[in-house]
Formats: sequence, structure tokens, C-alpha cells
Amino acid sequence: MNKRQLLELVSTTDMDIQKAKAAVVGASYIYHAYRDAEDITGVSISPTLEIHKEDNDFFQIMPESKMEEAALSNYELAMEDSLKKRIRERSATMAKIEQAWEKFQGSSHDITSIIAFMREFLEHSTVWWKYSSILEEKGKVIEKKVTPILQENHGMSFSEASEAVGILSHPENPSFYTVERKRFLNICAGIIQDKESLEAIRSSDIQALENNRSFVRAFRSYKKDYFFIKTNFYDRTILTPALFAADIKAEIRGKSLKDIKNDISSFDTEARNLKKKKKDLLSRIKLSDEEKKNIRFAVLMTEWHDTRKLKMMKQFFYLYDICHKVADIRDVRYDFIAKMMMQEFLKFLETGKALEQDEYNRRKGDFAILYQKGRPEVFFYGRDVVKILDACKKRDEKTAELKGAVASKGRGETRVLGKVRIVKDPAKDLLNTGDILVTSMTRIEFVPLMKKAKAIITDEGGIACHAAIVSRELGIPCITGTKSATDSLRDGDKVEMDMHSGSIRLKSKSI
Repeated sequence: MNKRQLLELVSTTDMDIQKAKAAVVGASYIYHAYRDAEDITGVSISPTLEIHKEDNDFFQIMPESKMEEAALSNYELAMEDSLKKRIRERSATMAKIEQAWEKFQGSSHDITSIIAFMREFLEHSTVWWKYSSILEEKGKVIEKKVTPILQENHGMSFSEASEAVGILSHPENPSFYTVERKRFLNICAGIIQDKESLEAIRSSDIQALENNRSFVRAFRSYKKDYFFIKTNFYDRTILTPALFAADIKAEIRGKSLKDIKNDISSFDTEARNLKKKKKDLLSRIKLSDEEKKNIRFAVLMTEWHDTRKLKMMKQFFYLYDICHKVADIRDVRYDFIAKMMMQEFLKFLETGKALEQDEYNRRKGDFAILYQKGRPEVFFYGRDVVKILDACKKRDEKTAELKGAVASKGRGETRVLGKVRIVKDPAKDLLNTGDILVTSMTRIEFVPLMKKAKAIITDEGGIACHAAIVSRELGIPCITGTKSATDSLRDGDKVEMDMHSGSIRLKSKSI
């Protein structure tokens, strides 16, 4: 497919656009898996386009029809009671990846052991991502298949049925994000109660903390379970005592022990509220066997999305940690490796033959890679990339009113009025308490900011995405899948969110 053909395709086809920061070395093998997923899911997600901007902004662009087709294969399996088998197979694959990593930890970490690990990692990780391709539509299949059933059978509006499905399909057990936050906040509470630890945290005395048994014990235990917590789609960050201490210092700043305990108990309060909503709902409507089966499907999909985020961040940590090790051994910058496709990285790993300098320089600017079933990748550069991205975005022309799916009504709000704060990087971008958080999609590192937000708006996602799951657990209003909120709104804009229709109206622009 050449540039003209690609421009025609994206101009006439509904494309799903997701934004983040990502490394080519990680994205490339995933899109190979998506392209070749037909042997497992019955659907090949092709064509897929990845666009990398000069500032490392990244766009994943896929035909919506292919994503829906993949998700529908899950729905059909659920109706045949076979979906759990697919989930077990995927879990078994992840277990093999984790075993390979554990085995690698006991190796010499030289080129030979790295090559051995990468072969085993890619063998299993590629299969894992083939399974994961069916989750790219973020639970929208629930809105298309499950919600209309409740709407028709119980005389509900679509909004009422969507809210009901969101409540009924929310898993009984808390998401791993909630579990992690409670764990971290309990550590913070312990620090506040230990005068010696508190003084060392406030003064950033890392040497004192490393000699403090209670801090070291808490840090090691937390890191064992959440070593990947600062990993994103572009790079991994090793969790150190200094970083851990800095996070604690930021969390407890201006807070008393009572404040921290209230934060912890708020998770339990919202969990009870969710259970009460579910109980009240089930007392008002009697679910048929068909509806129960559909709700079980929605629960499985929501749980699967939750664990998918956890497992993918572990895999990115493994891969990017390997990339750093190779960068050190081969004496190159990590950014140099990040620009390589997986097959280029493997060649560099095995032979030392690097990406040509001219090609690396081209990839420091705007470039795109097109993946098609049965065909080699096609690269585009510079102005061609701008034209392709603009053509994709024109399918979602900006209007005075944005609209998405109501993923959470919070504590029953019908309308939410507030100021917008666009957040691209939660580690750098500021969010004031009471702001409306607007972002492309939320991830693990967004949770502390989400707790401060009055409401959440995302470009991407559906009823089972990260933002939807966490916002329900936090009791925060949330509208997902607007497609263009981050492009249409600006910091300081005052908006009104209609929690019935999912509409977002611009009330006044920032000055």
C-alpha cells in the first residue's frame, strides 16, 4: 500500500486512534502479533499503523471494524461458555514469560543469556499479545451487545441500561490499581507514625532510610510486587529507595495521619457503595438467564482488561530492562535501541550490526510504519506522516459538543461543571484538586491524579477500560471514548459534562 492508497483508506474508514508515548522496539512485535492473530482469535487486525512523532508522541491507528470483529469473537465464545478457556490459555502463556524472567535473573546477563531470554520471551509474549488483540476495543462490545438487551427487556433508556451494565459487570474483587494504592497509603501511614522514618522522608535523607529496617522492609515488599509501577510504553524506571521515598514525601505533604487513613477508607467506602448499587439494582429488576449470561461475559471482560494492564506493564519492564542492558553492553544510548524494530534489535543483539545512522536520523523525526497481513512493513517519513495523521483525525471533526460513553456517574451526579486540565505525562503535568482530568487514556501512574480529579474525560476507552474501572472504584464521574477531547479542549476551559447523555459542552474558553 502506497501513500495515496493509505490516505484514501484512512479518509474513508472509521479508524480507532490511541495516543501515548511508545518505543518502536516494543510496538513493532506487538503489531506483528496483532497482524498474525488469526490463528488464535480468528481475526487479523490489519492494516495497523503506528505513528511516532519527533517528541516521542505515539499514535496507534486501527480499523474500528477489525477491532469490533475481534471483540465479537470473545462474545460468541462467552455465549458458548468457552471464553474462560481462552482466558486460562492466555494466563498460562504469561506464567511462562514470568518463569523465563526468573530464570534470566539467575544468569550472567551477558549477550548469550540475553539472546536465550529474548528467544523464550518472544515465543510466549507474541502468543500473549495475539490473545490481547481482542481487547483493543476496550469493552465497547459490551455497549453493543449487552446494554441493548437490558434496555429492551426492562424499558430503560440506553443511558440507564449502560449505567446498569457498568454496575452489574464491575468485578467483586477490587482492581489491582486499588489494591496497590491501599498498599502504598498504608506504608505512608506507617511512616507518619514512625518519627525517625518521617524525619528522614521529609529531609530526603536516603542514607538514613536505607539504614531504617522498617522502611527497607516496606520498600522491598512493595518492590517485589510492584517493580513495574513506573514503567510506561516507552521505557522502564527501576524503583529505588530514593524514588520510593520521593513518592511517599509527595503523598504525605500537608496531610495528617487522619487524612491518609481517610484516603484508605475511601476505597472501602466506594466498594460498599458499588455493592449497594448492585444490590438495589437487582432488587428492582429480575435478570433472565440470557441476561445473566451476558452480564457474566461483561464481568469476565472487565476482569480481563484489569489483568491485561498489569501483565503488559510487566512485559514492557522485562523488555525495556533488556534493552538497557544491551545498550550498556554495546555502548549505545537507550533511545537508539528504542527506535529499532524488534527484528532490527535482535540482529543488533546477535551480530552487533546497528541501525544505519541515516535511518536512525530519519526516525528521530516524524515517521510511521504500516503493518499488513502477508506483506512487509511500509515506512513513511516527514510531511507524509503529517498528511496521514491529519487524514485520520479528519474522520473525527471537532464540534462545539464532544460526546462519549458514561463510564461512571460517580455518586449519582447528573451534571458536572469544572475547569479542564490536560494531562499527557502524569509525572510532569500538574493537576489541582477539583480539576477535570482530560487525557487520551489513563494508566497505572494516573491513579494518584485521578483521586484528586473532580471528573475524568478520555479520548479512548469503553465501559471496561482502565479509566472506567478505576473511576467507579473511586466514585468519580467519568466519560470515556470522546476521541478528541485532548485536541478540542485546552487547560482552563470550563466545561459541563452531561452524565446522562455523555455530552461535554464548552461553557467558556480559557483566557
